[in-house]
Amino acid sequence: MLRGFAAIIAFAPVALVSCHRQTSPEETLVGTWQAVGPENTPHGVKLVFKRDHTFHMLFDVAEGWVTANTGTWRLDGNKIFTEDQLVYAPPKPGETPRDKSEGLRTIERLERDKLIVQDDPLSPYVRIH
Repeated sequence: MLRGFAAIIAFAPVALVSCHRQTSPEETLVGTWQAVGPENTPHGVKLVFKRDHTFHMLFDVAEGWVTANTGTWRLDGNKIFTEDQLVYAPPKPGETPRDKSEGLRTIERLERDKLIVQDDPLSPYVRIH
């Protein structure tokens, strides 16, 4: 009986350490974030970063939430690189389709429920999903 108890005590720290897995910044970024800005009130902008490295930017307009931009993303250190295309208000007949654009944002702070992006007037963002 004592040997069994000693074995449990000996392996308890290992079990606790293995249960507390570190989350990578990429895993932390995946999800839906809503802009709250410096006043900490919801703005009509959401960012959705998916595990397959696609993302969407949504705007709250009269019709409800619409996808304004869609594209791909990658994280390198504290830099988010995006390649996206404006999809809301598609080109009218005869207009040239919009080219894809590349973006680079610097993450100032990334926490489980808060994302602060440098030089972004809508930042911070809070996780909603």
